[in-house]
Amino acid sequence: MKKTFCIVFALTNLSHAEPEAAIQEPAKPEIIEVANTEKLKTLLDKEITVSGSPNATSNISKTGHFFYNFDHSEMIVFCFSAGAATFPEDKKPASLVGKKILVTGKLTKYKEKLQIAIRKPEQIYIIDAAAPPAESTKPAETKPAESDSGKAPGAAVK
Repeated sequence: MKKTFCIVFALTNLSHAEPEAAIQEPAKPEIIEVANTEKLKTLLDKEITVSGSPNATSNISKTGHFFYNFDHSEMIVFCFSAGAATFPEDKKPASLVGKKILVTGKLTKYKEKLQIAIRKPEQIYIIDAAAPPAESTKPAETKPAESDSGKAPGAAVK
């Protein structure tokens, strides 16, 4: 009887126990456009995520550093050559020109210019590829088909 009482008591206490705290997902970071200079200036020395499309001046320097530049922005994304050596081809500057990307890192100033210095390729997320070049609207040139006689169909035969 004592064993039954203990088991019933234990089960009753379990059913009235406080539910475990719900696991909360981490808050999604705010994404700031690279052209929003005023907002970026308020976030110096903070870990942020920016979005933009690197332009054609993005490059790899002679010393191996990566520079990702953006139109209408005072901000750059920079990667030292030591980290750049680990980047796959699809995350190198020339491969990202015109593609919409997200970059996460600490926003700082260097020579009065806003920058995020990245070290790992995981700090860049490619949102979408650039749109493929537009197809030419010019109709394709066609040659008239030749008949067995070697002349275009409908040509006068002498």
